[in-house]
Amino acid sequence: MVIKVRDVVLELLLEPVFWDEKPEIRIAFNERELYAGHLGQEKKFNWTLPAQDSNRISVFFLNKRKNDTVGDKDKAIIIKSIGLEGLNYKSFLLKSKYQPQYPAGYLSLAKEKNLTTDPVINSNYLGFNGEWWLEFTWPTFLWIFQTETQGLGWIYEKNI
Repeated sequence: MVIKVRDVVLELLLEPVFWDEKPEIRIAFNERELYAGHLGQEKKFNWTLPAQDSNRISVFFLNKRKNDTVGDKDKAIIIKSIGLEGLNYKSFLLKSKYQPQYPAGYLSLAKEKNLTTDPVINSNYLGFNGEWWLEFTWPTFLWIFQTETQGLGWIYEKNI
């Protein structure tokens, strides 16, 4: 495989939670579909893809229904880890966002019990249909450095 200068190496480790029907997902990078299908067991995805100045890896949870949550049984997707350029830090998960599509019944219950229904949250547990994503810039190593150090230290300016 030939790796180009603007390529980024991505890895996602996903785990399904289900008791009846397997969760259906779609994975996209910069709006390009990488995978679509059902997830029946923990799976690691690996890609080398052309990067842009701003990038977005997304996981869409598509087939959650009201009757998929019964007692302590649920249907969900867990984003277990994200790898960029062969590096895997928990800070990547902390930078990710999730936009759940709350069903009307949950919105009513949440209002009644004073539960949060923020439109975008930080969570690696996808318990509702919706989109989870991580946005990062290129060069990726600079983004990783800034994410890991949270602005501490110094690094050379981007000159590519």
